[in-house]
Amino acid sequence: MKNIYPLILLCISALCLSSCDDKLDIIPKGETTLTTVDDLETLLNQVYNLDESPGDLETLTNTCYASVSADLKGTYEYILASYDESVKREALRLTDVRYNTIYNYILNTNIVIAKTPEAKGDSKQKERIVAEARVVRGWLHFLIANIHAKQYDNESQAAGEGGIAYVDNINFQEQKKKISLKETYDRILEDCSDEVIEKLYDNPTKVHQRVAKDFGYGMRALVLLQMKDYDRALIYANKALAINSVIEDRTETVSGGDWKLSWDHPSNYFFVYSRGPNTSIGYTMISKETVELFEEGDILMENYIWDPDYAEEYNGAYFNTSSANISNYGIRTEQIIYAAAECLIRQGKYDQGLKMVDRVREKRIYDYCYEPIINKAQNPVDETEAMRLLERAKRVEMIYTVQNFLDLRRWNTEERYKRTIVRDLGEGESVSLRPDSPLWVFPFPLDAVNRNSSLTQNY
Repeated sequence: MKNIYPLILLCISALCLSSCDDKLDIIPKGETTLTTVDDLETLLNQVYNLDESPGDLETLTNTCYASVSADLKGTYEYILASYDESVKREALRLTDVRYNTIYNYILNTNIVIAKTPEAKGDSKQKERIVAEARVVRGWLHFLIANIHAKQYDNESQAAGEGGIAYVDNINFQEQKKKISLKETYDRILEDCSDEVIEKLYDNPTKVHQRVAKDFGYGMRALVLLQMKDYDRALIYANKALAINSVIEDRTETVSGGDWKLSWDHPSNYFFVYSRGPNTSIGYTMISKETVELFEEGDILMENYIWDPDYAEEYNGAYFNTSSANISNYGIRTEQIIYAAAECLIRQGKYDQGLKMVDRVREKRIYDYCYEPIINKAQNPVDETEAMRLLERAKRVEMIYTVQNFLDLRRWNTEERYKRTIVRDLGEGESVSLRPDSPLWVFPFPLDAVNRNSSLTQNY
């Protein structure tokens, strides 16, 4: 990697800044020495590690097991596990590692965007790395918006809801104001516009922290999906899949009771993990309700990747110790296939949509048990039944990623698909989470709020 010493100096300088929006009140202590396009491109040569697992999101969706032991009362973790709406959560969030880390990465993208036009080097390379920085910046803001703001229901509703601070420059003295949810999505879409995507690499990169057109189109598809613009989302999902349709084949990645999925597997459009490459999925527990979603012949279950030995002690939850590397917060082929499948179902093309789901399932279920998912229908296949089949399969596929959280928030705004989540605690006790609960919006951390008065909570 070129000019790594200036990169290290810059990264140290960035880490010395107060995190996220707070950076805006602090003047950096030194000027960057990255003066050429090659120098600036080194800022994109990193594996994105958000330092915080999506376990809190998957606790809320009841995908993962969570304890509601009495000795945890008064903690943030207990609020999520018990679905307790009575406590002011923001008082317990002095800081938020994931939130701060995302904004630190946004700072890097903004440095590339701001400094590249005046840097020495090839003009085409300049256009490409600026485009790459913009789509990554857009995706990072998309994550923040969907964790810390309400679901985008429609344009009118979004215009009246609070969004996030969209950080798009390196003016450290300027305090970024929180904008509306609609404005937030408008800015995200600008960062992954057709014009920007066109400047990216044509083909997938071999290093999946660098992005190409498959990611650009895939990202735009997922943003439009979250906005419920299913027709346009399908267009971009198909464009992404035309470039990269590689699916992880579980028969090849599972052996000897372990799930060995490399972090650079070609199914990754953009790899964003949590805590460490070998703990992106390992040492997690899925809830009893999630265990019941697995189909007979599922390759992970058949190989005891999800270990049932702990079920009695943890109310039916299964434990995972695999070394598989999951892109917890990134994009992979399977997400885009499921996005296309839902869009087809929304268009009334139920058979086509479910056949898209089967493209993934046939690499997840052993041949001796596999059958088309439409055969599992309990009622005549209309939109509701097709969506039920899709959701069941997708919840399992997206375990321990941000995607389950994104989907349930979106479906919770629709009468046909919203539902109350019930977590069985055993011994006749349970807790429930209503679809319009304020818990679906996570608080801005106090260290950010204290430095940016515009960051009022969005719930």
